[in-house]
Amino acid sequence: MMNHLLQPDYLVGLMLTVLLSAIAYFIKQLHSDFKRVVKELGELKSNSALIHSETRSANELLKQRMDFIEWRLDFKLPVRIRKN
Repeated sequence: MMNHLLQPDYLVGLMLTVLLSAIAYFIKQLHSDFKRVVKELGELKSNSALIHSETRSANELLKQRMDFIEWRLDFKLPVRIRKN
């Protein structure tokens, strides 16, 4: 039995099996890491779109308020000048 374990072909096969098992383990870990990155990237994209739409709506609201204030100034300013 010991002679069989010391043969070069058996040792090379054993080392190749161990190395291939280690490579398969690391590829499996890498694949799960990529899946997690893809998931987080999707969440980041949706959060970015949400922030973009909120910023756009806030900007539009500010524009409306500025337009209204300008309209009020244009409307009331000549009245104040006439009173003086």
